[in-house]
Amino acid sequence: MEGIIGPVKVAVFAFCPGFDGGRPYAAQALVVSRRLAGTWIGLLALSQLADVATTWFSLTAGRHEDNPFVAAALTRGNFGLYIVIKLLLVAALAIAVRPGPRAAWVGLRFVVVAFSLVAVANLLAAVGA
Repeated sequence: MEGIIGPVKVAVFAFCPGFDGGRPYAAQALVVSRRLAGTWIGLLALSQLADVATTWFSLTAGRHEDNPFVAAALTRGNFGLYIVIKLLLVAALAIAVRPGPRAAWVGLRFVVVAFSLVAVANLLAAVGA
């Protein structure tokens, strides 16, 4: 029986990238250089800063916040809480990706792109485009 299972297992490894006999691809640790990690964490911090700045700009231009969680914090006049949540998000993702699973790196990249787009949308809404 080993003769049949052995080639099948090798074929699974060859044709299913990321399969290592039980550990899903997303759970495998991804080791990246400090420079690349620092770049992505920096981009995350910049995307969060851009979101905070454009949210502030949008609110001062008379727009309202569409995110219900952020709106709840802001209606209580607690912009500082909003900033703290952003800082905690950056810190949590920075901890999760050092040397983290591939899924954490994919998530980090997704968050950077998503919040960059949110910041652009905030800015366009604030200037009336």
